[in-house]
Amino acid sequence: MSAQRDSSRRSPRPLGVEAFGALRAEHEPWLMRCFVPPPEFERVIGPESVIVFGRVGTGKTALARALREHSRLEGYLTLDWHPAPDASPGGSRAPSPIYGQFDHLLDACARALANFLAREPGAWAGAPEWARARVVWFLHTCTAGALGVRLGPLLEGDSAGAALLREIVSQSPREILYPNAPRDQIIAELMSAVLGLGLKGIWVLVEGVERWFHVHREGMSSLMRAFLDTLPLFERPEMAFKVFAPADMEPVLSGAGGLLRRRLNAYRLRWDEERLRHIVEVRLGAALGADRFPLERLCSDPHLLTWLRRVGAESPREWLTQVRPLLERYVEKGGRAPVDGQEWRELRRKYPPRLHLDEQRGRVLVGAREIPVSRLPAKAYEMLKYLYYERPGQVVSKAELYFRFYRNRDSVPRSPEDEEYEFHKEFESVMDTTLWRLRRAIEPDPSDPVLLVTVRGHGVRLMVRW
Repeated sequence: MSAQRDSSRRSPRPLGVEAFGALRAEHEPWLMRCFVPPPEFERVIGPESVIVFGRVGTGKTALARALREHSRLEGYLTLDWHPAPDASPGGSRAPSPIYGQFDHLLDACARALANFLAREPGAWAGAPEWARARVVWFLHTCTAGALGVRLGPLLEGDSAGAALLREIVSQSPREILYPNAPRDQIIAELMSAVLGLGLKGIWVLVEGVERWFHVHREGMSSLMRAFLDTLPLFERPEMAFKVFAPADMEPVLSGAGGLLRRRLNAYRLRWDEERLRHIVEVRLGAALGADRFPLERLCSDPHLLTWLRRVGAESPREWLTQVRPLLERYVEKGGRAPVDGQEWRELRRKYPPRLHLDEQRGRVLVGAREIPVSRLPAKAYEMLKYLYYERPGQVVSKAELYFRFYRNRDSVPRSPEDEEYEFHKEFESVMDTTLWRLRRAIEPDPSDPVLLVTVRGHGVRLMVRW
């Protein structure tokens, strides 16, 4: 029985298609089984503060989880902080929005410290009296709202941690600093308490920037610039900030004081093809009960990598998204043979890449691949916009497209008596050339279209998946 338990620990159960389910790091409790570190990972897990820039789907959340696990094992107090343009705790002493953010940060530190004591009450028993006094003072002073209410469930139960927190809530804190002391002094006292508990320091994981940046671009940009300008006032050798930001924010923040003064190192999260393939094969291994499952065993089509490269670009999430239908088919077949080329082409048609037209930024997104609008001929781009906005998923005749975009007519002439009537053969070559150019720009494989497909005898259809 003992040997069986040991074997089970060494070989976790296969996850099956669940390994390719949500493809969102926050919803994958088993993620560390599949985690593949990005290039220069050592720069990110070092003790210095760093800001990680990355596009959507490049693995910022997965990297944050890896950092959280690393910091815990290394003995740091780790906390998640989600700054927001309007975050300012009630009753804040803040004379400006950025100091309101730091009051919000101090509250997050208090919550993380309480959670640590609930898990590790032994650290309190071994701490000197001066450290305990600072912990009590900090929790009472910097927790937004009533301490007992905020700690809530942590106070319930018979555990040693819950009993300790109830004792702390009931105490009257000593005065460690004078009222309205500068925040850098508050953090200095907090750090002293943390070190007194036997921890190495504090890591602050700053997430949620991307979400706010997309809905409140100017406000979030101003907030983050102010935060980075002010960071040197609050950062200490034992305190590191690990900030995760969208790639589009990099130009906005490039002149921020924290970056210019080298108090915060910039890291661009990028992947090469070898590591992207490694990510996919390790995830396949977790799904099928192996350390790593080669792509060739999943699909025998020699053009699979070319497809993944053109659709997935540098996005691990998109590479995994494209492989998911192959895994499902492979499992359906009982895992006896790889998916062949014909089956793969059928799956591509059934599950085409997502197509998104981003006019504001002048680009077309096919999966994770960005195609500048400047690469599309003018007429082809106008047709794409029409099909995308006005007729998504509908069959549109070549005649309708020709007369709308080459003759500026809203309808197709039906009779030779109409002076603008043209026979199909007169415009067919023009339309075929325009559609060919459009396909060459957007299709992962122009020889086998899956986005702009021909419906024989009727026209074309733009396959738009949201």
